[in-house]
Amino acid sequence: MRAVVFGRQVASELLKARRRSLFISTFIAQIAFAVFPAVIGFWTVRGKFAPDYALTWVTFPHCLWSVVRISQYVFPIIVGIIAAGSMGGEYASGTWKMILPRVGVRTSVLFAKFLASMGVAMVGLWCTVALGVCSGFLGATLMGVPFLGDTSGLWGELVRAQAFFLVEILFVCAFATLMVVLTRSFVGGVVLGSLGQFLLPFAAFLPFGWVYPGANLQALEKILLTEGRFKQGEMESVLGGALHPGRSFACVMAFTVVFMGVALWLFARRDMVSE
Repeated sequence: MRAVVFGRQVASELLKARRRSLFISTFIAQIAFAVFPAVIGFWTVRGKFAPDYALTWVTFPHCLWSVVRISQYVFPIIVGIIAAGSMGGEYASGTWKMILPRVGVRTSVLFAKFLASMGVAMVGLWCTVALGVCSGFLGATLMGVPFLGDTSGLWGELVRAQAFFLVEILFVCAFATLMVVLTRSFVGGVVLGSLGQFLLPFAAFLPFGWVYPGANLQALEKILLTEGRFKQGEMESVLGGALHPGRSFACVMAFTVVFMGVALWLFARRDMVSE
């Protein structure tokens, strides 16, 4: 019975997400990066880009990895905004007092928002990648070149990329949730969450830098994403040894569980007791 109730809570949060203009605007910002292959194909026809350069954008699977590479710069921030908006909106509107008395295990509401934010972020990623492929097809058509290239080993690369983004979304959503609960504010969650995502990778240069989540998340990116593999040597020099995907995964997941656990504990201790 509890599982059914919790499933309804997650479904309710997903429906809320569809109505929030915040999520629509973040999707637009993310999907905007997916049109780059078509734009480059268009400007190549106009003589603005060299054809050899354009082929690395408009052919498949190059267009897919190019969109992934570009969106990776903003995707973690967008995920943080989505998660912070889901939880921080309740603080801003003061609706926790109406929501919490209606549920049994009231921390389940926060966890439902966490899972819904993950779902929204993942759908946004898939939409961006799908649009990037369509954009590449359009660019290749404009240039009059074959769209399909060498796809050997593509499915394995896609599975590894999906695994990386799932781990990244889990970590970012947990971190953003903790920041929102700490500040009781959407703005505070976005600011501290974004700042933390920027600073955490630099912790790799501190003593015992290999234990921090930012460095290990970057290590997983270098190992699992096709576009990042040529940079493995840089991360190995920072961490002082070979990259170990199992160790990096365990480190990131451990911090994810700790961040989410602290957020739930603090939410129950401070926000619920005050109701």
